[in-house]
Amino acid sequence: MINVAQKNKVRDITAIGLMVALLCISSYIAFPLPFTPIMLTSQTIIINLIAITMNTKNGVLSIIVFYLIGAIGLPVFSGGRSGVGTLVGPSGGYFLGFLLTVLVITLIKGKNLNLKKSIILTVFVGMTMIYICGAAWMGYYNGLSFMENLKVSILPFIPGDLIKCVLASFIGVRINKIYGVGNE
Repeated sequence: MINVAQKNKVRDITAIGLMVALLCISSYIAFPLPFTPIMLTSQTIIINLIAITMNTKNGVLSIIVFYLIGAIGLPVFSGGRSGVGTLVGPSGGYFLGFLLTVLVITLIKGKNLNLKKSIILTVFVGMTMIYICGAAWMGYYNGLSFMENLKVSILPFIPGDLIKCVLASFIGVRINKIYGVGNE
């Protein structure tokens, strides 16, 4: 007979695997933009979904597993890229931002996460951290001035990211209500 601890462990492993799979798939929903080396992807939807629906340990593990399978050569990063070089290349700061976003949001979201609070967290905490980490690394890596960096790393992505935050929040809050996850 399976006890509660074993049942929860199986549920956690399944949830981590599902989120890693969704993150891998979201990396392939990507469009190159001619004025920036950063691809427009649906990854931020899944990053925010992980932050909204998972606890800290499982959320961070999801991101780390994603990084590890990409680092060893599986083509799971945006545009089908892989390898450690991708993690430390021009868009490497965004990878750090993904991890920090999941870590911080899972730590501060609390137990009663509604749509409004979720949108506020994903936009003002999540996207801010992703932009700061991504833009800082992009600017350093490419030797861009502050204004050049702003034009390449942040401004083109704001409208789409706002939509992605609302979408992730809507889906995540519904998942939490239906399955009672993310608040343990």
